[in-house]
Amino acid sequence: MERRRIDDGFAVVLRRGAAVHDSLVQLAREENLRAGFVTGLGAFEQAVLAYYDIEQKKYIETPVHGVLEVASLTGNVARVDGEPFAHLHAVVAGRDLVARGGHLVSARVGATFEMFVRDLGDDIVREYHEDIGLKLWELE
Repeated sequence: MERRRIDDGFAVVLRRGAAVHDSLVQLAREENLRAGFVTGLGAFEQAVLAYYDIEQKKYIETPVHGVLEVASLTGNVARVDGEPFAHLHAVVAGRDLVARGGHLVSARVGATFEMFVRDLGDDIVREYHEDIGLKLWELE
């Protein structure tokens, strides 16, 4: 991971093989990023997307195979039990240019991946909500 501080955050580039979530958590730890907004594009070698089934209170995962163009990635970094947590969504397409999108469970970088990570300068934490089955933002 390469990074440069810019204005209120970071420009980040990940090289082939890097794990996207792990890299964001590493950045947050090393830079004491307590909350951030993430946007990015590039390519993945492999990815797992998911859809959250609220009735079952679980993610339904779908691996997406092959080299993938990342048309859009957006998300945030918050804290869960004091540790950085990356929550990301992505839209990806293969050679056929058919887009697939959803919650990004995991991804490995293909050729390159470029992100802007905005440092929000304050804590945002996630707490588990039994009724939804997810760790959601607690803003108060």
